[in-house]
Amino acid sequence: MRQKSLLFSLMVLCMIVCLKRVNSKNILYIAWPVYSHINPMISIANDSSKYCHNNYFILNKKLTKTFQNEQNINILPMDEIPEIEEFRTSSVKQVSRKLYMMKNVLTLFPVVCERFITNEKWIEILRAVNASLAVINGPFPTNCLTTIAYQLPIPFVLTGCEIFPSLHPIPWNPSVFPNHLLSSSDKMTYPEKLISTLVAIVDYSIPPIGAPIHSVKTYAKDKPDISFIDLLYQAKFYLIEKDVLLDYPLPQLPNVRYVGGLATKRSLPLKGELVKFVNASKNGIVVVSFGSNINDFPAVQLKKLQSALKQIKKKFLLFSIK
Repeated sequence: MRQKSLLFSLMVLCMIVCLKRVNSKNILYIAWPVYSHINPMISIANDSSKYCHNNYFILNKKLTKTFQNEQNINILPMDEIPEIEEFRTSSVKQVSRKLYMMKNVLTLFPVVCERFITNEKWIEILRAVNASLAVINGPFPTNCLTTIAYQLPIPFVLTGCEIFPSLHPIPWNPSVFPNHLLSSSDKMTYPEKLISTLVAIVDYSIPPIGAPIHSVKTYAKDKPDISFIDLLYQAKFYLIEKDVLLDYPLPQLPNVRYVGGLATKRSLPLKGELVKFVNASKNGIVVVSFGSNINDFPAVQLKKLQSALKQIKKKFLLFSIK
């Protein structure tokens, strides 16, 4: 009996030794405490957890309540930042007055960033995680949070709906690939190419919007002094949300990946009138939605979409732009 037990134990030990080793890492996710910034990062955390990595988010009370049932994240508490709510409220009230809203944003974001990157208590909480990588929301106005990764210090990845080509840095011909702020396609007219080129010159010439109030050295006193643009260049990887189905082909380097919406979720059961609407269709339905950031849609892509949908024999078509 003892011999059988010993033999069984040896077999189990051999199996354990032969198993593929998993190098588990701690990953830190840094963004403003806003749902639209945190939610896409949850998807990244869910994927990284498949490789046994530990994911750490620092959230305020409101977001902690929202994401407390997420299985693959560890939540660290953070102090409330009152300017965040002021920022959100002013954006909603002034949505029709874009110039005023932008002025308000430019006034508030340095204050919010200072509260983040000068909070020593918060920085020490992040340092205690002993993270191997930081995933940071990269576009303005949250790119100032890269100074935190420089303080810790840990390598970082930038993610977001758009990161300017001047930061990748991808060889970018503006007469072929228009800036994302423009509604042009890759089939630009001469005036559109001229405008795209001028926008690119501005992008490559001016300092990046979102720099902290003081120099990087002010926040990372024991680190070499570098400019904010050089800090952004230190990103190891860029994960950029683009509509890979509707967009024209874009150039990319090995450390750049274009992906679909990171905030997409599995479908939920339909309720109410939607159930009747779906059941009334014998051939199924098509749902098209572009989210809350789309105010206009380029005519070229719209015609392409309409042409493709006409080839699908569906009785009902629900077309929605929020």
